[in-house]
Amino acid sequence: MPKEMDAFKHAYLAKCSELAIDPHRALTDLLLSNRPLAPASDRVTTTAKTIDLRGQSLTLKECAALSTALSHDVYFSRVILADTFLNDEGCILIAGGLKTNHSVTHLDVRGNSIRADGALALAQMLKVNGSLKSLVMEWNCIGIWQAGIRSLADALAVNQTLEDLDLRNNSIGPDGAQTLAVGLRNNQCLRRLDLRWNHIGLLGSKAIADLLKWNTTLEEIQLNGNEVPEEMAKVIAVALDRNASARKHTLLHLAHASDLAQTVSLLDANHRDVLTDLRSDLLAKQKQLDAACRNAAKSSEAYRVLEGRLRRMEREAREVGDGVGREREELRRRLEEVARELGAEREAHHQTSLLLSKSQSDTKRTQLELDSVRCDADARIEGLKQDLKRVVEELERAREKGRTREVLWDEQAKRTHAEHEEAIRAAVAATESEWRGRVQKLEEKLRRVESSHTTLEEDLQTLKSKHTLENRQWADKLSAAETQARRDAAAHQTSLEKTITTLQTQLATLQATHDALLPTHARLTAARDALAAQLAAQTTEITSLRAQLSDATTHLTSAQSASTQTEARLASLTAELATARSQLTQRDAETARLRAEIHRTTSEVGRLEAEVGRWKREAREREEEGVKAVEEIVVLVSERARRRRGDVR
Repeated sequence: MPKEMDAFKHAYLAKCSELAIDPHRALTDLLLSNRPLAPASDRVTTTAKTIDLRGQSLTLKECAALSTALSHDVYFSRVILADTFLNDEGCILIAGGLKTNHSVTHLDVRGNSIRADGALALAQMLKVNGSLKSLVMEWNCIGIWQAGIRSLADALAVNQTLEDLDLRNNSIGPDGAQTLAVGLRNNQCLRRLDLRWNHIGLLGSKAIADLLKWNTTLEEIQLNGNEVPEEMAKVIAVALDRNASARKHTLLHLAHASDLAQTVSLLDANHRDVLTDLRSDLLAKQKQLDAACRNAAKSSEAYRVLEGRLRRMEREAREVGDGVGREREELRRRLEEVARELGAEREAHHQTSLLLSKSQSDTKRTQLELDSVRCDADARIEGLKQDLKRVVEELERAREKGRTREVLWDEQAKRTHAEHEEAIRAAVAATESEWRGRVQKLEEKLRRVESSHTTLEEDLQTLKSKHTLENRQWADKLSAAETQARRDAAAHQTSLEKTITTLQTQLATLQATHDALLPTHARLTAARDALAAQLAAQTTEITSLRAQLSDATTHLTSAQSASTQTEARLASLTAELATARSQLTQRDAETARLRAEIHRTTSEVGRLEAEVGRWKREAREREEEGVKAVEEIVVLVSERARRRRGDVR
């Protein structure tokens, strides 16, 4: 058994003895051997450095003993206490023990009915614990009371180690999601957050979307079963993808910086090795130079000895003088030998001098090469340091630029949306006012035409006595034509008013369903623009009719001065009125086409409403499935409680 595990065992058993309780059977089996020894019903599933007590029933005293053992433990890294009936009291004890623990990285407390007090204890633990990386709190009740979720959010704001947080099925509502979002705004370590099967809704999802504008470390958020709109889910998914991409980019830059640092270290080590080798070569050359100097000194001493001997021999030769020839020859022979030896010694001395000068020049050249290599190495090291510093600065600038660009994009999107809505309202108001003004002007012009027509009839009766009957007939025809024109104009005006009313009703319907039908907003806007263009075309036609009526008035005025041209002008007016009728017929056809287009648009809106109804039915079905699942879980928990009470009895 490892020493660390033995220390945990002694601390746990000592606390059990102090509390006068028997150690938990499953935990005792784990401490006594490396495999579970308890029966199948009480067996604890263990892996290396894991305490797994899931499904076991822990009393408060057993929780206190386990908390004491965990407070100074350095062996176990995973603690699984799922479905152990901890409640708030047991959770407070376990969290207190983990405040000073530095080895546990994973804690699982799912299905323990933890409420506000237990959440507060876990939050206080997260504020001081520096090792926990994963916390599972599924199937608890921390979201029912705002105090529990607020304390957890405050702890996440200062925690620097937790990377994975599971809060599934915790009754967290929109307010709780907003509180969590505020706490996670400045968190720089949490990467995965599971909020499935809560009730955060639209407001909670908006808070999370706003959170992701500031938080750049969250890479995964699970929101299934929260009634989150599809548009908000897409916005959150885009932000999470952005964070994941930014993290990959950051990791690549850090890897590049690490590679550069390793390269600099390798180059530095290589240059140190080269410098060491050069110093060794220099020391060897220096030793050779010292040896050569010693040999030169020995040669000089031998040369001086030989010169002394030569002087002695010459002195002896002068003393002998003209001795026996054989002795002279012997002396000459000895002198030649000595001369040869002296020449050899001089040659050796010369070679030694050359070797000494060559060694000195080699030493100087080696020293210069060593200085050059050292300068090059220093320059390369300095350049690599500058490259590393420049890469880090570029990384910081790119990160800051990305954040600024995201904020600018968000502001521009909001500003564009507001301008688009304002332009739509302004265009509708302008269109309504323009049509009202045009209709009023048309009515006024018709009244002026009628008064002008009455004046022209009176003038014609006074000026054309011989053509009275014919003029009356033409006047009746003209009156009938004008009446028909007024009726057509009134009918057209009524049709236009109905069209405007229909368009206003359609616009109100589109405005009411705007939030729910954002994907079809562009298509409906295009349809409305087409209708506006068609209305503009109809306005052009009305202007043409006004011009034709003006031409008719001009013809009647000219009839006052030229009675002979009355028939021709009246015929021309009749032809123009026929043209106007044909144009009115074309306008009626255009109106029918517009009504068909409006009918198609209404059908599209009906289809979209049916689709929205289908989404609501699917949401209700999912909710019913969730209720059934909760009922099944309640039945299972009740059955487990009954079995436990039966075991206790």
